[in-house]
Amino acid sequence: MTKDFETFADGFSDDLMEQLKAIGCDASSVGVKTVHKLNETYEAITVSRAGANIGVSTNLTTIYNKYCAGEDYGLLVEQTAEHIRDGLEQAPKIDAASLSDYESVKSLLCVEVVSAERNEEMLKAVPHERMEDLAVVCRIQLDAQDGTEGTILMTNAMLEQYGVSAEELYRDALETAAITKPAQIRGMMEVLRDMAGPEEFGDAPPEELMFVASTKGQANGAGVIAYPDFMEQAAKRLGGDFYILPSSIHEVILVPDNGAMNAGELQEMVRSVNASEVQPEDQLSDHAYHYDSREHVFELAEKFEEKRQNREHPGREDADRNPDKGFDLEERAEWGKKTSLLAELKEKKAVIAEGKAEKSPHHAARSREEVI
Repeated sequence: MTKDFETFADGFSDDLMEQLKAIGCDASSVGVKTVHKLNETYEAITVSRAGANIGVSTNLTTIYNKYCAGEDYGLLVEQTAEHIRDGLEQAPKIDAASLSDYESVKSLLCVEVVSAERNEEMLKAVPHERMEDLAVVCRIQLDAQDGTEGTILMTNAMLEQYGVSAEELYRDALETAAITKPAQIRGMMEVLRDMAGPEEFGDAPPEELMFVASTKGQANGAGVIAYPDFMEQAAKRLGGDFYILPSSIHEVILVPDNGAMNAGELQEMVRSVNASEVQPEDQLSDHAYHYDSREHVFELAEKFEEKRQNREHPGREDADRNPDKGFDLEERAEWGKKTSLLAELKEKKAVIAEGKAEKSPHHAARSREEVI
């Protein structure tokens, strides 16, 4: 934190408190702290009410960068105050007594899959299970208010307070999540048709090239890949082995392993879409994964590809190092079609999110608010 930022933070905190009072928000304290969240670390400004056991935080680093870029300081204070006020009004209700009892918490558990590398610092204080380069973490789901969804990330300190092991927490979270937030597997075109309306795609069901796996509410829906039996259910739906493309922390894309694609092409697809279509905080991974339905093995697609090449051509260099080898124009056209479908899914979701945001000014910011 630089001196310039510290000076800005001190002044902004004071002005924010005054603005909150001016708009009738009974905030009792404003502070600045470092926050380690998914895929990012930043300085946050936090606001709470007297006697309340939760507060609202917003990214002060982003606000500071906007100020440095020339945005009006007074307007930034006003916008932040409105966002904080709305956040406090819509904050999930928390029964502190029930959250102190693990037996009560068990029925509220859910899971989330995150990048282990991008969240290395955060994971030091959080119980988690590894799935290749991914990490499965547990959260407590709170009552939804006005379409928002609040959660509390389970930490090692909370686990110690509850007196349960990480293994027990993980098992309970998976069992509960599979019931309260069941996995859904839908065809990509079906999802796009629901988003855009049948007039854009017609009523005839098209051939599905890709499938979307998530939960009904979609928030943190990529966690379904950790559910017991999910891989087997997906294998039955897709007819055997399949690749998993981490579309975002909210959903994954499933692609049948029918021989038309290799790990290198799929991984490039993921990287391309991440770079152009997915916000950094929503990115899950730049890697593709593979599930072998006969061996029941989930692994990085590049690992699977290397093993397959070694089996079929002992001593031969991994085909992924020469992605054009054995990949004809028809197959490349198919890859382009899949890439565009993935990008179209992102575009449609962005349009819908923008529409919701217009109806509720801070809806998008609150929809995945984490309780502090």
